[in-house]
Amino acid sequence: MQMIFVQGLRVASTIGVFPEERFGPQELIVDLEVGLPHRSALHSDRLADTVDYAAVADLVRREALAHSFQLLERLGQHLNDELTRAFDVPWVRIRITKPGMVPGADGVGVLLEFGNRHGA
Repeated sequence: MQMIFVQGLRVASTIGVFPEERFGPQELIVDLEVGLPHRSALHSDRLADTVDYAAVADLVRREALAHSFQLLERLGQHLNDELTRAFDVPWVRIRITKPGMVPGADGVGVLLEFGNRHGA
């Protein structure tokens, strides 16, 4: 499996179940691993033959800010759908952390995996 990753991406999103969470965008931290649809870049050394991690980060930032969900799980599904559509990737693993929500914890969140990790 060949993949790219983006670690510790800070994004803004209006998310949460409780009214005090929905006052406006709050910071989330996103970690992504994205399976590459093919191995061409290993031989060509061309950006056009891989998935551009800067474009992935831009998409995640844009989508997180543009949409409002109650659950991190739903945001994760939405991000997976958009990444799969935009980059034709076979596999996505996404961790979304909501900092400062539970006293004594750095953050809480979800870890979601979509697609076929070994099929790429």
